[in-house]
Amino acid sequence: MNGGSSIGRVAYSFAEGSLSRSSWTASDGGVAAEPAVLLSDLQAVTVRYRDIEGQWRSDWSAADAAALPRAVEVTVTPKSQPAYRIILLIGTQIRPIVPVSAIEGDSR
Repeated sequence: MNGGSSIGRVAYSFAEGSLSRSSWTASDGGVAAEPAVLLSDLQAVTVRYRDIEGQWRSDWSAADAAALPRAVEVTVTPKSQPAYRIILLIGTQIRPIVPVSAIEGDSR
């Protein structure tokens, strides 16, 4: 055992029509591995965060640094194809779950 942390860091970026993932072996930096292209030929990628009150926000800057969003929504729009949404629940979700109809009826 090396005594170091097994926690790493990842970052996602969208540039020139590609969604890429970068990673570092340490959470506080170090040398980044070569970015991996996850999806290409995209028109757009957007991310929104659902707060504890059920509101969608375009950024996550909580007053409590330890607070997590209830969910993260990633909308991917390929070129010449319809967009699709991925909604990821965060944490244990002990709080009430929002009905799918409320999410699907969500207006931007």
